[in-house]
Amino acid sequence: MENSAPRPVVWWQVGLLAVLTFACLAPFLNKAVHIDDPLFIWTARQIQAHPLDFYGFNVNWIAEVWPMSSVTQNPPLASYYMAVVAWLLGWSETALHAGFLVPALAAIIGVYFLAREFCAHPFLAGLAALATPAFLVSSTTLMCDTLMLSAWIWAVFLWMRGLAEPHQGKLLLAALLIAACALTKYFGLSLIPLLAVHTIMTRRRDCWPLLWLALPVAVLLAYQAWARHLYGGNLLFNAVSYATAYRVGGGLLAKFPTGLAFLGGCVLVAPAALLWLWGKRGVMAASGAVAILILLLAARKTAAGFSLVDNGRLNWLFLVQWAAFVTGGAMLLILAAADAARRRDAKATLLLLWVFGTFFFTCFCNWTVAARNILPLVPAAAFLLVRRLEAQNSAAAPRLFYIPLALSLTVGLLVSWADFKLADSARTAAQTVYEHVVWHFKNITFEGHWGFQYYMEKLGGVAIDKRNMRLAPDTAVIVPTGNSVIFLPPPEHAALWNEFDITYPLWLCTMSVDDGAGYYSDGWGPAPYIICRPPKDRYLIYSGK
Repeated sequence: MENSAPRPVVWWQVGLLAVLTFACLAPFLNKAVHIDDPLFIWTARQIQAHPLDFYGFNVNWIAEVWPMSSVTQNPPLASYYMAVVAWLLGWSETALHAGFLVPALAAIIGVYFLAREFCAHPFLAGLAALATPAFLVSSTTLMCDTLMLSAWIWAVFLWMRGLAEPHQGKLLLAALLIAACALTKYFGLSLIPLLAVHTIMTRRRDCWPLLWLALPVAVLLAYQAWARHLYGGNLLFNAVSYATAYRVGGGLLAKFPTGLAFLGGCVLVAPAALLWLWGKRGVMAASGAVAILILLLAARKTAAGFSLVDNGRLNWLFLVQWAAFVTGGAMLLILAAADAARRRDAKATLLLLWVFGTFFFTCFCNWTVAARNILPLVPAAAFLLVRRLEAQNSAAAPRLFYIPLALSLTVGLLVSWADFKLADSARTAAQTVYEHVVWHFKNITFEGHWGFQYYMEKLGGVAIDKRNMRLAPDTAVIVPTGNSVIFLPPPEHAALWNEFDITYPLWLCTMSVDDGAGYYSDGWGPAPYIICRPPKDRYLIYSGK
């Protein structure tokens, strides 16, 4: 068994990490409802009214009305948490985001405690996790990702402590947190094989703690039985089928470089710290890789299916950024492999499987590559970065590491602000367009979903059902061209009445088909975010016939 005595806790460092996390996320507490947030909010409202019938309602999320149990691909624990937050604080955006700030704080503090098992500078590891765009942007949403991450981190920490001491209570708490993690997002189930391998490598023949891993399996089976009783289907199997059958963003060959780009862009501190991690030779090797990739992409004029030709010219701005992201992601995978090859112990293997397993799932097992799917490996990446610094035997290395941390944090905050403005543009557009058409039409319908749907429905609009396209002359159809599930109404049913362009003055975007940015889905682009021209959204208004 490995000697894994924990390093002492420095409480002022824990407090400082909490303060920094709050300071980074507090400016986004009024962020508009965005992307899949409405699904979690609607489920939370259902839970408040019918606590044991969490998906017992219908929703129009794909331009057709379907049962919520068929639409959502996530278990309901995050919505149960949201229901409690709303009961305590209310349903305003600020109240809900304040509630979801708690798991973000718990995640970063958990990174500190868990880092004590892997490295000598847990404070640096906490900062490295905080400074990633993946963590910052995900923590400004109302989805399940940060809550799952928090449960994941503390489950790993308690499991490792329970093995090392040994301590039955900590193993029990870890098993319960694994169950909570899986009931927040099904990917949490991967903790079971991950910790099983770590247990076998750590305990050798004395592997009785593996019995505790039966608890989260039993909890999930009970949840599945209850869901089948309520909705007549296997929700976990449906989610797996959806993830493997419905794919966007190109074929499997395109998924690997796209996954590398998301990894490098979402854990930006890794490429930013290139000089500190690998020295001048590493910088030269990475620069050469970027240059070669740029030449190859320029010759092909495409990147993972995204055209690099813009108005007859090669889009060098995207090309350079994407090549740098891909190279940064590749170097993070190399870092994990090098750490495992050098140390050859259970902890290094745990980090290797943690990083590679999450990356493999993101690229090849899920329906889309998204920054949300990269998020679970952020703590492991932070530990690997600090371990690499410590292996250099340089007293100045940890201090100099603050430079790439500051760079990554700055970019992460800018990306968070860009996503904040993107979310706000949908809220503003819903109000502006609705006020314009309400004086001319009796009935207001709309296409598109995400936050735009949430705010349109609050104003009184009705999401259109493409199975029933009979539109009266007093009916308006609002089409947000930059949204999801968009189609032009058939000319026999509607005619174009007016259109609006709404531009938000940002030179960085997270979701733009034209610019190749697809933070929430690579179906929009093969990069998580891109420096680009200020994007604009066009809203078309059709009048029924």
